[in-house]
Amino acid sequence: MTNIIYFLLCTLIFLLPILPSKIMLFSFPFSSDYIFIIMLLVYIAKLLIGSKDRYKFKKYVIDALKNPVTLSMLALFILMIISVSYSLEKGLAARESVRFFSYLFMFFIIKYELNEDKYYYGILNSYICSSVLVGVIGIYQYFSGFGLTDEFKTEFAFGSKFRIASTLENPNSLAGFMILCIFPVIMLLLKTKKKTKKVMYAACLGLFICNLILSFSKNGWIALAIGGFVLILTVNWKYIYGFIIFAIMSLFIPVVTKRLKDFMNPDQYASRIKHWKVAILMIKDHPLFGVGNGNYVSYYDSYIAKYPELDYAYKKRFPVHNSYLKIESELGILGIISFISFIFLSVKSMAKFIRWKEDSYYNLFFIGSFASIIAFYCMNFVDNMFFVPKVTTFFWIIFAVAQGIINRRENKIKIIN
Repeated sequence: MTNIIYFLLCTLIFLLPILPSKIMLFSFPFSSDYIFIIMLLVYIAKLLIGSKDRYKFKKYVIDALKNPVTLSMLALFILMIISVSYSLEKGLAARESVRFFSYLFMFFIIKYELNEDKYYYGILNSYICSSVLVGVIGIYQYFSGFGLTDEFKTEFAFGSKFRIASTLENPNSLAGFMILCIFPVIMLLLKTKKKTKKVMYAACLGLFICNLILSFSKNGWIALAIGGFVLILTVNWKYIYGFIIFAIMSLFIPVVTKRLKDFMNPDQYASRIKHWKVAILMIKDHPLFGVGNGNYVSYYDSYIAKYPELDYAYKKRFPVHNSYLKIESELGILGIISFISFIFLSVKSMAKFIRWKEDSYYNLFFIGSFASIIAFYCMNFVDNMFFVPKVTTFFWIIFAVAQGIINRRENKIKIIN
């Protein structure tokens, strides 16, 4: 049954970013969530059938409960479940909590049940292939406008007709998705010796960076700079020359130059600042427990009615565009402590790959992921990337594989490079 779970996971990795959030399949609404449900049922059946599997499951749970990273994730989940009881929209809070449970379940399965090289290579390669397909669709979209909503298909002030979203539904989501895969591919490109692989990784990198640029996401571009800086500091400071050359070359692209000027325009940030002020007001009113998981949008309209100066474009139930403020406004002081603890512990854990000085596929991939994850965390200061399933699912998958590798190494289990 492990092979079935592995197949379902790879299918999820491939289909999640490609499929619309909901599609009709033979007159039946279908989403990638059903793949997760099947995976969960298969795993439950596996535990019911096999006594050895149940024994291993107990060992895995004990190990997980000794791990500070896992405990911080579990604490966050428990707070989400408790918050359902006092949420204004209990159904919304329950759905958000179930979504987070799906990440915990995938994390557990990948770290423990699929902890073999044949599975990990397959998971990471499926991820890269899925990212390539997203990138190809993004390039096609830039020239055709295919699949874009009117919001992102207009004559922008910086000179582009389109802001591409590929299959991620929003340009900022596409930028977050690309940030997660750019830096691992950079590391593989820099350290791989085989020419055919270098060409392949160079093509992937070019595709991913083009998508990031053509999303015209200011947040994504800043994250690219942050991730590049982290990579230079952790790998080799001499790479800064390549980074500077890339930056200078970008300035010769007119739409990029015009978009960069928007960074200095305070009006570009006015809407987000208003949303953050609403969140801060909620935090002041509900400091201990928050308003309930996912319920920021439930209270948004009432706060706008009370503070009309914070209204933005007369929009209803508008998201906060800051994952940290979202967590604190919805789960209170304990929620933000759990979340910040996870951020700190995850960075500390991923840094182990930098200390293990070797050029194995895993090490290269996850040194790059270290830079990607820090950049991704920074993106969450101005976006809700942690709560976009098509993006954050891949964060959890990459992080789970990394934790599985760390677990094996720390238990002195040999990795086949």
